[in-house]
Formats: sequence, C-alpha cells, structure tokens
Amino acid sequence: MAEARVQNRQVVITTTLVEYNPPTPPQGSGPHRYQFALYPLNESVPAADVPTHRGGFDLAAFASDLGLGNPVASFQFTAEN
Repeated sequence: MAEARVQNRQVVITTTLVEYNPPTPPQGSGPHRYQFALYPLNESVPAADVPTHRGGFDLAAFASDLGLGNPVASFQFTAEN
C-alpha cells in the first residue's frame, strides 16, 4: 500500500505504507484471486489503519471505515502454484 501523486502525467510514490507482498498460493490449492484498488485520498491514511496482513482482508470495510468512497481504478489477476 502506498500513497502517491500524479505529476506531469506520471505517478510518483510519496510514501510506502506496506511493502508489496507477491502472490504465494500454496502448491496444489488451485487458483487464487488477487486484487488491487486505487482510491483518491485527500489526506494520509493513519498508520494504525494500515493492514498488517492480506489474508481475509475486507477491502469494502477498510474503504468504508476511512471514508474512501469508490475506487477510481482496479486490477485483478489469478495465480496458481
């Protein structure tokens, strides 16, 4: 999770809140779905509200709790091991 701004049509990451954790589905467990969502922010996300793990993460509740509204972009992919 990162905070970023757009400058001269390029995304510039200003703060990394949580390092990227690549897909690691258990071997033989079938396809796993991974999602990214982009929300506009008017202010920084409080550190206490940043998730510490992704298993069972409720994106809708997280966005609602912080008053983020709807995402402006999203991306989804599957990975299998």
